[in-house]
Amino acid sequence: MPFGALLALALAGLAVLAYVLWSSSTGSLKVDHGRDRTQQGSAPVLTP
Repeated sequence: MPFGALLALALAGLAVLAYVLWSSSTGSLKVDHGRDRTQQGSAPVLTP
């Protein structure tokens, strides 16, 4: 199989994967503007 065909197939696969991730309800490619940005992790913040 020529290199160009493999490259086209890989790009098409990446495009499909990106669309599936973007369109899913918990997609990792979506930006959640409504989420509270103050609590990023699960570790407690200890104030001295």
